[in-house]
Amino acid sequence: MGVCGAVRAAGRPLHGALRAMIPQCLVDEARRLLAEGFTIEQLQKNEQFITAVLHATQVAIRTHHAEKLEALKNAMTNIAKGHGPDETWQQIYFGFIDSFTELHLRVLKWARSRYVPDDVERGVPLELLQDAIPTLRGNRELADTIWEDLGRRGLVQPEQLSGLASPSKNRIALTQKFTTNMGDALLRFVEDAA
Repeated sequence: MGVCGAVRAAGRPLHGALRAMIPQCLVDEARRLLAEGFTIEQLQKNEQFITAVLHATQVAIRTHHAEKLEALKNAMTNIAKGHGPDETWQQIYFGFIDSFTELHLRVLKWARSRYVPDDVERGVPLELLQDAIPTLRGNRELADTIWEDLGRRGLVQPEQLSGLASPSKNRIALTQKFTTNMGDALLRFVEDAA
């Protein structure tokens, strides 16, 4: 894939079946890296980058969700730029991205940012989550399932799992992030570090 991706990024044609397996968003990102000054040779020699492209390609061909594709593209770029975690964590995080839905990523981002409108002095975290992600409104079972998935993987604070629908909390408690260090690291890995 390293040679193929670099060749394709340079604009040379590839065999049709192979070309179809490389998602366009990843090809576009490789072109962007070249435009930023990376050379094909640098990318080909960067074993972590080649492994990242392989992981990202395998996951990307199994999804059409823009948020997951963006996460994969950003992870690949962060590795190329030397901003990725060590290889073990990279593999773990690619596994998370593969098994997560787009909603998992959105809920994890919410758990870190914990936006609370200025006029809210007290509230229930579940209600704020449902306000932030309307798809979860009226779907407590889905919200709980996603939250429990994130908790089992150590991405959100375990003590908050039972507290998502807990009685009204004050503004200070509502604005504290629910992500763990590992959850924060995953988000840094999949966000644009431009």
